Amino acid sequence: LLIAVYGFRAGDIANMKLSDINWDTCTITIVQSKTSTRLEHKITELCGKALVQYILNDRPNATNKYLFLKENGDTLAATSVSTMIFSGFTHCGIVIGNRKHGSHSLRHSLASNMLEQGTCILDISHVLGHDSVDTTKNTYAKVDVSHLRLCELEVPADE
Repeated sequence: LLIAVYGFRAGDIANMKLSDINWDTCTITIVQSKTSTRLEHKITELCGKALVQYILNDRPNATNKYLFLKENGDTLAATSVSTMIFSGFTHCGIVIGNRKHGSHSLRHSLASNMLEQGTCILDISHVLGHDSVDTTKNTYAKVDVSHLRLCELEVPADE
């Protein structure tokens, strides 16, 4: 859910600490492991309820500072996060085929959906924590089919 809503990477989910959640300001703050960019997002109602449910009822009773833990109280690896997402896709009956299906596919879907809804590329870049808007443009702008169709050109009849 945190990847689909905020675009966090699997490694950032695995590295999240309980202290990254500020319940007083209703924010989640992380420093991205890939770019060292600090990201702060308002906690949505859906994410807040899911986090509370997990912390109060599902998180192993451990003194570990990390938010998400294995059943034995150990920390997760980024690959574990991606594997859980892949398992979730297959258990829901989603046909993967040759498409990407790990945690990054959720991040990519978030950016694509934001672009399709008319969110400017700079805002998408900020949400994803890219250091450069060019990274966002080069990765996600090409999938905005509805806006690409507005750029279509007529092919001359003699070609």
